[in-house]
Amino acid sequence: MTNSNPLQEHNERRRLEAEAKYPNDKIIELYNSGLKIIEVAEIMGCGKVYVRKVLKRNNITTRNRIFYSHPMDSEEARRKKSESEKGKTPWNKGLKGAQQSPRKGKPYPQSVGWVCKEPERPDKLYFIKLHNGKYKVGRSYKGWLYRKKETVELLGEWSGKSIDIWNLEKKVLKEFSHYKSPLTEMSMGRGMTEHFLDTLPVQDVISFIEKCSQSSHSS
Repeated sequence: MTNSNPLQEHNERRRLEAEAKYPNDKIIELYNSGLKIIEVAEIMGCGKVYVRKVLKRNNITTRNRIFYSHPMDSEEARRKKSESEKGKTPWNKGLKGAQQSPRKGKPYPQSVGWVCKEPERPDKLYFIKLHNGKYKVGRSYKGWLYRKKETVELLGEWSGKSIDIWNLEKKVLKEFSHYKSPLTEMSMGRGMTEHFLDTLPVQDVISFIEKCSQSSHSS
């Protein structure tokens, strides 16, 4: 008498049901026609993992991304792209104050992002402590939630008109500039110019922001 294995029987039953719903020969036929795994999965209405399992179970060698040539490898594609770009103005042409990044030689506009385009829009200034022990002050209409993933502690959050919050941030960055983390090519590329060292006097920053915030409301 053979011992039955309930789990094995269950898995075998599920496999047969899946094969009936998603025929293996159809999956193999579609893949061998040159379609990608994701395309076969979309046509069959199953998952990519299932398609891959079927191919492996039937000893079908799967193609990797190197197999698919880049669309711009063809002369026709390059010609069309060249024609479509004729007469277009490069995104950085005429940008004043742009500097060349020594890392990749691409323009790095120091002023982009520092223009208050909607002065009356509600905005927030947040002051947070990061997981690495450093501090950051920044602006976002979402407030500190914008940086929640990297935040250890919320030290303060102030609301106001976008123009006031923008000016408030500039004052803080200027007042405590000697505590700012040194800039590197990596930090500039990742927007870390507002990060402060772990020696930043937290209470002084909070008091300074409160003072500036009150004076802006009273004026």
